[in-house]
Amino acid sequence: MINKISNRHIGIVIISMKTVLVVFIILQLTLFSEKEIDVSFDEQFLLLVFAGFIAQMIDGALGMAYGVSCTSFLLNFGVPPVLASASVHTAEVFTTGVSGLSHLFLKNVNLKLFLRLAIPGVIGSVTGAYILSNVLDGGFIKPYVSAYLFLIGVFILIKSFKVIKPKSESNTVSARISRRFL
Repeated sequence: MINKISNRHIGIVIISMKTVLVVFIILQLTLFSEKEIDVSFDEQFLLLVFAGFIAQMIDGALGMAYGVSCTSFLLNFGVPPVLASASVHTAEVFTTGVSGLSHLFLKNVNLKLFLRLAIPGVIGSVTGAYILSNVLDGGFIKPYVSAYLFLIGVFILIKSFKVIKPKSESNTVSARISRRFL
C-alpha cells in the first residue's frame, strides 16, 4: 500500500484538506454565525494574500522561513500577534502535515527522534499559545515577537548566503573505495 502512494496522491490529500478548511470557514461565516459579518475583498485582503504568496515563495526557495516571513508581514500590516500566530500555524498544519505523511510513506522517519521532539514540542506550543492568548497583552508582547522574528530572519539570511564548501575528493566514499583497490 505504501509503495503505491505517489506525489499525485499526496497532492490530492493537500487539495482535499484545504478544500475542507475553506468550506468549513465559509459555513462558519455564512450559516452558523450569530452576527452579520461583512466579508469583502478589499485592498487589505489583497495585501494579505500577497504577503502569504511572498512568504510561500520564500519557503519554497529556501525550504524554510514561511512562519518567520508571514508572521513578520502580518505584524507589519497591523494584525495582532495572537491572530498572526494562529493564522500562520493553521496554514502550516496542512503543509507540514502532508510533508510529514510524505516522509512517513517514504520510511524517512526516525521514530525515537520524533518522539523526543514531538512531546516537548506539543507541550511548548500549547503553553505558548495559552500564554500568548490568555496571559499576555498583545501590545506588550508585539515588540518582543518582532525582535525575535528579526533575529531569526537575520539567522536565515546568513545561513542562505553561507558558502558550502565541497568535500575534497580524497574524503568522498568513491575515492576511499578506489584507494582500497589501488
